[in-house]
Amino acid sequence: MTVEKLKNILGETGYPVAYDHFSTENPPVPPYLAFRTAYTNNFFADNIVSKIVAHIELEFCAGKKKDPEAEKRLTDILTANKIAWQKTDEGFVESDGLFSVFYEFKEVMDYTYRKWSAVPSKHRSAP
Repeated sequence: MTVEKLKNILGETGYPVAYDHFSTENPPVPPYLAFRTAYTNNFFADNIVSKIVAHIELEFCAGKKKDPEAEKRLTDILTANKIAWQKTDEGFVESDGLFSVFYEFKEVMDYTYRKWSAVPSKHRSAP
């Protein structure tokens, strides 16, 4: 899966979606979603990364109070797209004045990397 594909899936909720955060100059009106890759747990073969398994953290900002219907809409979309999610935390974030729900899941991500040849480094040209 690509980051763009994941953003599109999350966009099926109808809520604004951003990678990591929204602009502080023009933040969206809740509800909204922000996700990021917290870390990876990759598979290796032949001294290269063969599969990138990203640990995704997703924050759902509901607004001033908990919104079970909106949460269900999100989790139904995750489940329909075969994303095996875990709800990890929820609560009112005083500094933001918003009720947030946090989810985590893992996805095999398709980040495009240029492959270097087996030529010794002093003979490599830039990609």
